Amino acid sequence: MILLILEGCAASTQKSQFFVLTSISKNSAEKLQPPSGKLSIGVGPFEFPSYLNRPNIINRVGANQVQLSEFHRWAEPIEENFSRVLAENLSTLLSTDQVSVFPWKGTLPIGFQVTMSVTKFHGELGGDSVLECRWAIFRNYGKEVLMMKKSSFKEVSKGQDYEALVSVMNKNLEKLSVEIAKAIKTLKS
Repeated sequence: MILLILEGCAASTQKSQFFVLTSISKNSAEKLQPPSGKLSIGVGPFEFPSYLNRPNIINRVGANQVQLSEFHRWAEPIEENFSRVLAENLSTLLSTDQVSVFPWKGTLPIGFQVTMSVTKFHGELGGDSVLECRWAIFRNYGKEVLMMKKSSFKEVSKGQDYEALVSVMNKNLEKLSVEIAKAIKTLKS
């Protein structure tokens, strides 16, 4: 009985750890030849499943089961962090500072708009991390569809902890960013 009480006290003193996705650095980014002319991009709106849109990092523990980590959390809402990092990645990959995140602020004209519905963005500790989404590129503020695509990325974690899990989740977002940047470059040419 005393052992259970001591274990309970020890568990309650564990400190929460907070994580964020990070943008690719200009030095490590895949070098894409920037498209000619000025390029402005609007990123969003995005949709995330409700089970992902929470502060807890989700760990998949079975085909139909997820576990919410009590002490490993996102430092900001994952939907906001994801869209901001994607915008920063597109800015770096396409060599443009004219990238805005939905809702648009100011009077920056939006040449291309990227919208997305994320269906999976999680992983297993020490296992696979998956990002699956449907995305589209529009022109004329969502009035003209230029491209629609479904993408799926998988990375294997090199560690058993949440730092390793978030790292491979970040790699999946980088791969998606490159795919979208290449599509915009093709459409712009």
